[in-house]
Amino acid sequence: MISFYGANPYINRFDEFSGDVLYPLVKTYWSSELSVHGPMFSLFGSVLSGIAGENLVANVFTFKIAFVILNILSGVLVYKIRNNIQAYFLYAWNPLILFEIALNAHQDVLAIFFIALSIFFLAGMADWKKYVLSLMFFTCAVLVKYYIVVIGPFLAAFAFRNLSSLTDRLKFLVGSAVGTFLAAVLALYRFWVGPEIFDKLFAVAGARLLGPSPGILILEKFLNFAVGGDNYWLSRNINRAIFYLIYLVLAIRTLLGSEFKLSNVAFFAVVSLAVLVLTSLSLVNPWYLTLLIALICLGLGLTKKIRPEYVFWSTIYGFATYVIMR
Repeated sequence: MISFYGANPYINRFDEFSGDVLYPLVKTYWSSELSVHGPMFSLFGSVLSGIAGENLVANVFTFKIAFVILNILSGVLVYKIRNNIQAYFLYAWNPLILFEIALNAHQDVLAIFFIALSIFFLAGMADWKKYVLSLMFFTCAVLVKYYIVVIGPFLAAFAFRNLSSLTDRLKFLVGSAVGTFLAAVLALYRFWVGPEIFDKLFAVAGARLLGPSPGILILEKFLNFAVGGDNYWLSRNINRAIFYLIYLVLAIRTLLGSEFKLSNVAFFAVVSLAVLVLTSLSLVNPWYLTLLIALICLGLGLTKKIRPEYVFWSTIYGFATYVIMR
C-alpha cells in the first residue's frame, strides 16, 4: 500500500485496492482493518515490499531473510553487550525466537534490534553522546511496538544519574530531547494527518479480545465463579491497578535509590515488561514474549535477580498461548 500506491495504512484499508495483483492471494480478515503497527515498521516494511515488487514469493522471502538477518545481528549485540555465551545461546537458539522470527517473520525482531542497539550504547563508559544515541534507538523501538515505552524511564534515569557533571547532564537532556523528537517526526511524518492515525490502536487496546493477559483471564474466571455475572472489566481494571502500583514502586526506587546501576536498569526493565504482559494487555500473542526473552538475556550476569530459568518459563508460556488461544 505504501510503496506502490503511496497510501496511508492508518487511514486506508487494503480492501480499497482490490485491483492490486496480490489482493486475491493475500486478502484476509485484516484486509478490511486499519493498521495498528508502529510507523517505524510500516516504513521498514514498505522498503522491503518495494524491493520484492509484485511477486508474492519474493515478498515472503524478502521479509523472512531481512528478519533473520536482524535476528542474527541482535544475537551478536546480546553477546557483545554481555560477553556471555549463555545469554547468547539462550537468545539466538531459543525455539520461540526462531519460530516467531525466522519462521513466522514477526516484526518484533525490529524492536528487539533497536533495543539491543540502545543498550549497547548505554553500556560501557559514561558518555552523554552515546546516551543520546541510546535513547534515539529506544525511540525507534517504541515506534515499532508502543507498549515497550514502559522501560524507557529506567534507561533515561540510568543515563542521567551515571553522568557526573552538570554540563554533561544538560547536554544529555537537550540532546536526547532533540534526538527522540527527530526520530519520532521522521517516523510519523509520512503518515501524519492528525491524532486519528492512532484511533485503531486505541480501539484495539481498549477492546475485549480473545487471549488477554493471564492475570485478567484468571481473575475474571475466579470472580465469575465467586460472585457470578460477567466480571471481565472489573478484572481488567484490578490488574491494571496492580501494574500501576508495581510500576510506581519501581519508579520511586529509581528516583530515591542511593545508586542506580545498569543491573537495576536490567532488572526493572524485565519486571515492568513482564508485569505489563501478565496484567494489562487486551491481547497477548506468543510473539510478544520474544522481546521479554531478549531483555532477560541482556540482563543475565548483570544481576543475580535475573536467572536463566526466566527464559525457559517465558518460552514455555509463549508456546502455551498457542494452545490456550486455540
